[in-house]
Amino acid sequence: MLKMTINRAPHPALAPYVEYVTGGQNDGAITSINHFVYKDIPNANSRIVFKIGPDSDEIYLWAEGPRLELKEVSANAIEIFAFTVKPGALKALIGIPVSVLSNQVVDLSQIWGEEAEILKDEIYEASYLEERIAVLEKALIRRVTAFQGMDYFAQDLAGLIRQQGGHGTLEPIFLKSGYCERQVLRKFNDWMGMGPKQYARIVRCRNLIENLNISEEQNWSGLAKSYRYFDRTHLAGDFQKLLGKLPSGFIGDFKGRASFLPGQAKRNIIVYSPILETAS
Repeated sequence: MLKMTINRAPHPALAPYVEYVTGGQNDGAITSINHFVYKDIPNANSRIVFKIGPDSDEIYLWAEGPRLELKEVSANAIEIFAFTVKPGALKALIGIPVSVLSNQVVDLSQIWGEEAEILKDEIYEASYLEERIAVLEKALIRRVTAFQGMDYFAQDLAGLIRQQGGHGTLEPIFLKSGYCERQVLRKFNDWMGMGPKQYARIVRCRNLIENLNISEEQNWSGLAKSYRYFDRTHLAGDFQKLLGKLPSGFIGDFKGRASFLPGQAKRNIIVYSPILETAS
């Protein structure tokens, strides 16, 4: 399994855009790295990732857009590190609308062309993990310094949705913004990679998961009330849409074959046993 040895804040120049930097290596024999399946909980954060695959000549540099549903991620690696990007900030780092990347993993060479290929080689040629991270960090600082046209409207609206815990109406904000609803939706999709309602659903579900004691029996009616769902049926519907299972099924599945990836800043990635996964 991957062992996350680095979990730190970004360089101050990247602090408005990046939440944290993580990195690690496989802590077992190379032949064992395919014994796990990694899945990403729905999340409005994006990532920029560098990975050295099971074979040392497998070198990757990619961007992951926001995840709108539980997604398998390519985390089997000899070494991997990621810049976890704040909601609404990826466009400033890579230069294209985030809506293009929603639920997608895209090789950065498809976006940056030869620049990405050169950067990938420079990262790989660095001597050790933290030095590799520093190479990409410097490249991202150059990009945000040169970026023109940062629009904080979507980030501000996303911040309000988080403050409200993913519930409550946003119509008063739309009225005060001076934009019509269509403009709001376009801006939000451009910078966040999803609509405000989708984001609110993800925020509410993630808040629940972050605070859930999975080892206990769950009172789903009580949790629905605590996290301001209309009722237990509403909560179950969101779980089905976002995680692919009803709440009891998701928890039962988790207890049987999964754990959260150790060393994460938040509960983002779940590690499953593929033996149990295929057996089901």
